[in-house]
Amino acid sequence: MVAVTVQVPPEPNDYAGMAINGGIGVMGGVIGALVGAWAAYHFGLKASREAINRAESARDRQLRFSVVQKLNKIYSAQKEIRITCDEAVHRLAAAKEKAAREGLNFLDHLSMELRPFATSLIRLSFSPDEVAKVGKGGDLEALAIMMMLDDRHNTTAALLDEFRGLKAEFEAVAHRDGEFDPNRGYMQFRWSPEEYAKYRPYLFKMDSLTTAIHKHSALDEQDAYKATLAVAKATAKADGPKVDIRITAPDGRIARVTPGGVELFNAGEVPPLVTS
Repeated sequence: MVAVTVQVPPEPNDYAGMAINGGIGVMGGVIGALVGAWAAYHFGLKASREAINRAESARDRQLRFSVVQKLNKIYSAQKEIRITCDEAVHRLAAAKEKAAREGLNFLDHLSMELRPFATSLIRLSFSPDEVAKVGKGGDLEALAIMMMLDDRHNTTAALLDEFRGLKAEFEAVAHRDGEFDPNRGYMQFRWSPEEYAKYRPYLFKMDSLTTAIHKHSALDEQDAYKATLAVAKATAKADGPKVDIRITAPDGRIARVTPGGVELFNAGEVPPLVTS
């Protein structure tokens, strides 16, 4: 028997395969890290946006509430002033008719029929953000109103204060020449031409203030209503079909504001509120 020894060369190493396999492992780790980072960024960004949206929504509701609250105060105050001035006009007309029946020479002074308000009117101011909030609704007329309504309201407050002071000063000087009228709750004055000449400077100033107060209150009441209506329409548009807002118009009718628009109803004819 012959023994033969055969030497086989060593099996070559698969460096390419090793490199590929190693590369796949490394790339898998990199891609996994990138996917994880992207997911974290994406969901973090989403959460951040949601937080910002919630904050903006809360701020929007706060601004809307603040605007409506101030508008309601202006609207209510100016309506009360306008009604008081209207009542003075009616009393003046009735007093004039009575004087004509009695054959008296009637002195036509509206300030003598206007009762001064016991307290000062509350001053109010809109912030730039509140004005911009109304402007975002797209109503340019309401935006123009908001830019000056608080100043006009505060001017009326100053006029009322000045009128109260003048009326008190006049009554302190003229009270001895007057008689109390229990039916109207006023002092009734009967003056000679000489006495009337003495009081005319007071009456001129008071009449000028009364006329300005009456005019301004009627205008500011209307404008406060228009601005409130604009905010209500923007709210209805933004908040969806369940919105049903009611506002009393200056003429006493009820304005119903829904996403479909504005409807006016007489008192007692307003449909029930939308509840579902």
